[in-house]
This record gives sequence, structure tokens and C-alpha cells, in this order.
Amino acid sequence: MSSIKYHAAVLTLFGCGKSKYAPGTVGSFVTILIWLGFSYLFFLQGVPLWVETLIWALASMAMFYYGIFAVPIYSKFLNNEDHPSIVLDEVLGQVVALALIYPFVKSYYFLDVESGGNFMVVASHITFCFLGFRLLDILKPSIIGKIDKNVKGGLGVMLDDLVCGLFVGGLGVIFFLILKCFN
Repeated sequence: MSSIKYHAAVLTLFGCGKSKYAPGTVGSFVTILIWLGFSYLFFLQGVPLWVETLIWALASMAMFYYGIFAVPIYSKFLNNEDHPSIVLDEVLGQVVALALIYPFVKSYYFLDVESGGNFMVVASHITFCFLGFRLLDILKPSIIGKIDKNVKGGLGVMLDDLVCGLFVGGLGVIFFLILKCFN
């Protein structure tokens, strides 16, 4: 029973997924706060961008593989293959979207206005990732919907959100590259 409690804690993002209203959205929002906290910590410690990117890539891979393994165990306990309380998939997708775009906007983060920081770029990055990811995760267009309907088990639960994060991240990279061209 203790392993179920451990899986429940991780898969629900320590209870965020048990929110009465919109657990996936709550999980995505809390993920952004956690991501900002770690990014600020990396900034304070002077962590190079390539190391930061590597850390997020490794964390994403760990979440993905853990989810593939743990979701079926927890789902069996709940008697529901993709229970709404499971939000690790939203955490994964949100982190992927944020981390893919971050190298293009990092220079705007954690600096005061006089040093070149730009609140609007930072707010755009976070808002674009949050709303874009939630929109694709809810609507499940194109390949995302096909994955959701056809891929079962832990892989299906994790993969559709990973693809959502990759789509949002890819679109964001294009958007912020275009934005840099006009600056």
C-alpha cells in the first residue's frame, strides 16, 4: 500500500490533481510556479543555459518513463485508466513547452528593466505556454487526439501530453524567433 501512496503523491503532483475543479489546469499552473522557482534558483547559481536545458531534458525523460511505469499501477488501484487526478502528464507537457522556448527568452528573465529585462516577453512566454498547452490538451487536435484514442496504458496517458508540449514549444520557438527578428 505504501507504493500506491508514493505513486499517488507523484502522479497527482502532491495532491494538485485531486482539485475538485480542473485538476489538469491546476497541475499545469503549479508546474509553472515550480518551473519559475527552479529557473530562478538556476539564475542565482549562475547555471549555464546548456546545463539548465540538460536538467529539464533529463527531468522530462524521468517523468515520461516514470509515468509509463506508474500510471498503470495507480490506474488499477483507482479502476480508471486515465483518472483526472493523474496530472504528471500535464507536468511533463508544461515543462517541455516552457523549456523548449526558454533559450530564446532567457535573457529577459530575472533582470530589472534597467538591465534589459522585459516583463512583457516573460509574461508572453509563460502565458503562451500555459494557454497553448491547456488548449491543445483539452481539444486534442490532429495527432494528439489520435494518440489519446489509440494508445492505451501509461504510454498513452503520457504521450499525448508530451506531444502537446512539443507542439506548443515548437510554435513558441517560431513565434519568439520571429519576434527577435523585429527587435
